[in-house]
Amino acid sequence: MALSADVKIVRYGVSGNASQPVAPGQINANTTVYGGSICLTDINGGIKNAASPASTDSCWGLVHAQTINSSTTATTGIPMDINGRPFEVEVGTFFLNSGTGGQAITQAYIGKTVYVVNETTVGISSSGGTLPVAGILLAIDTTQPGGYAIKLGSNQSTGAPQ
Repeated sequence: MALSADVKIVRYGVSGNASQPVAPGQINANTTVYGGSICLTDINGGIKNAASPASTDSCWGLVHAQTINSSTTATTGIPMDINGRPFEVEVGTFFLNSGTGGQAITQAYIGKTVYVVNETTVGISSSGGTLPVAGILLAIDTTQPGGYAIKLGSNQSTGAPQ
């Protein structure tokens, strides 16, 4: 199910576990990406949400602070959030949700690659090569929202950080 509002970002570990926020590029037309959700770029480098991830997408991190959409860039051509601030992506390690069924994460997957299932969920399988890399599972802590600490970032050829 696609997001319809911003979600809270919960960082894993101590503050400073990542570089400064990055601005990955231009948002695709007719696109909305919610704050706190996984940010992807498609094969052409356009920012997209993770509601329908593709194997050729690159995962950057989580959308910083607030929603962005293609209409916020209409006058400047620069992605801005809905409050007119420049669009940025938080990189680092964050708590996300585990997939269910065949995508369910267990302790056995700590240190292994996980894949983007949707805007707030990762799983253990690329679903036959159809889902992009989300990053590496670092820890499980069910006392935290989401409960699965993922070091986000893909090392695919489009250059997203890892």
